[in-house]
Formats: sequence, structure tokens, C-alpha cells
Amino acid sequence: MVLLDRRLVLKAAGAAAVGGLLPGSAVRLFAGERGPRVSIVTSGQYAGKSADVPDDVTARLVNRAVTSAVSAKDAASAWKSLFKPDDKVAVKINTLAGGKLSSHPGVVAAVVEGVLTAGVAPGAVIVFDRLERELRRAHFPVGTIRSGVRYSATDTPTIGYSRKLQTAGAVGSLFSRVITGFATAIVNVPVLKDHDLAGVTLGMKNFFGVIHNPNKYHDDGCDPFIADLSTSPLIRKRLRLVVVDALLAQADGGPAYRADGAFPYAGIIAGTDPVATDRVGWAEIEVLRAKMGFKALQAVGRLPRHILTAGKKGLGISDIDRIEVVRQTL
Repeated sequence: MVLLDRRLVLKAAGAAAVGGLLPGSAVRLFAGERGPRVSIVTSGQYAGKSADVPDDVTARLVNRAVTSAVSAKDAASAWKSLFKPDDKVAVKINTLAGGKLSSHPGVVAAVVEGVLTAGVAPGAVIVFDRLERELRRAHFPVGTIRSGVRYSATDTPTIGYSRKLQTAGAVGSLFSRVITGFATAIVNVPVLKDHDLAGVTLGMKNFFGVIHNPNKYHDDGCDPFIADLSTSPLIRKRLRLVVVDALLAQADGGPAYRADGAFPYAGIIAGTDPVATDRVGWAEIEVLRAKMGFKALQAVGRLPRHILTAGKKGLGISDIDRIEVVRQTL
């Protein structure tokens, strides 16, 4: 249940004043006029204690977050509002950092189950990232599982990159054929983590994993390149949902796993506005940084400007005062 008697303004710079990272009452946070909704759901049993959240609890976190994000009456209604039975759904995960800091299999399984709940056929669902070896290192299978859902990578011989160069702002790249030749809908499942160049790496930066040359776009804190990539119709017109895996958050030292910068957040952040979802994720990272004794990202020269740029480009809402944040604890 979401309590309505506490109303706080969520600010990135002053976010350390906002409670809720650890178990406690559910709080609804919003400021200004109602804008896009972003839902944060954490486990009262595990938050602040352990990121090893059992799969059944993880599924509840995912379903509650998605249901709240779309203001649905229940999880089945939420998933059916996002996907249709004739969709072909690509689930973009993040496996760059290995087993500890990748999208967790339990989170991905809950997302896949939600998509199937909407009536999408198992053979019309593919979970993917760039490299097969990274999928395996993050404890994902490669190939078709018993249900018919596929787990693949762009370097899988039958996939690869499209030969047609796609341009989006300052970005010119070849896209994974999962995006160009398969998907009608995308679910983005990034990880809540800090980034040594971009400040944070969340949903929008996760799409660097669908192009052949992301190494070209890390100058100037990856700005405007992350935002530019998200202007591509291949992404913008197909992205339905962002589910941020925040079971283990990396508040400092990312994008790789570093123990002294990691925090067992034990939660999920979900939204349909990719910019608003990233903006809230950024604010949560600032909360963690303050809690753990790290300076704010701006103070260390890593302000995530790409999120603000994305807002200016009309990709979503980057003004934290215009985002409705709903926080719940299970």
C-alpha cells in the first residue's frame, strides 16, 4: 500500500535527505504537476543487508514496480497494457560487468514471464546483449530454453549487425539485427550503477550494447552521444518499458564491480519514460553516494549531462520536479 501523507520533493543534489533506501513505510514522492511516473520498490527483508534476493521475491518486486509504473490494477493488467500478443519482444540486458553486477537472471526471468503474461508467444521473445561470452559469465544460457524463449547475443553467428549504417545525431552505427530485423517492442533491463565517464550508466546508456562501435562515443562524458543514440527510431519507437535491476547498486567505481562502492539496494526501479527513469536512478545513486561517504557526481566532475541533454531533445522528462516517484517497500 502506498501512503499519501508524506510528500517530499526529490532533488538530485539534496537527495540524501530522502529516506526509503532501507526498510520502512511506503512513501509517495512527487513535486509540481503530475508528470511521468517512476516506481521504486525495495524488499524490506533484504534492502541494506543483502543483494541475494530469492527469485520469488524478485518477481514480486518486478511485478509491483511495473504495475505501479503504469498505474494498473494488477500485474497481469500492467503487462497486457504494454505488450500485445503479436509483438516480438527484445529484452536488452546488461552483462558487461560479470556475474556480480549484471542484470540478474531472476529479474530477467520475471520480465520475460510478464511479457508472456501479455500473450506474447515464447518464440517471439529474445533476451540479448552484445557477446555470448558475457551472457555466460553473467549466468545466462545461450540458445533456446525449454519454454521457447531465446537467449542470444549479437555475436551469435545467426544474428550479427545490420549492414545499413544508421545515423542519429552525432552517432553513426550498425545496429544489432535483434533490433533491426526482429523486435517490434523492447524492454530495457539495465543495472543501477555509477560510471567513470558518464556519471551513471542506466537505461539509455545500455543501448550502447546494440551498436557495433560504442567505443567511439565516450568523449565528453558520453554527451550528447547517449542521448543522440536514443533519438533513433529503432529505439525510440519500440521501447515500451525500462526495468532497472537495483538488487545490487554500484554507487562508485562503476561500471565494473567494486566492493567498496557497492550497496545491497534490493530493489527495482521501473518506468515507461526512459529519461525520467534514468533521472530517478541518478538521484538514487546520489543518495547512496552521500550515504556511503562519496562526493556528489557533480563535485567529482561526472555530472550525468546526457540525461539532461535527452530531456532537451524531447526524449522524456529530465526535470526531477516534474516526475512522480512512487516508492514502496515489500
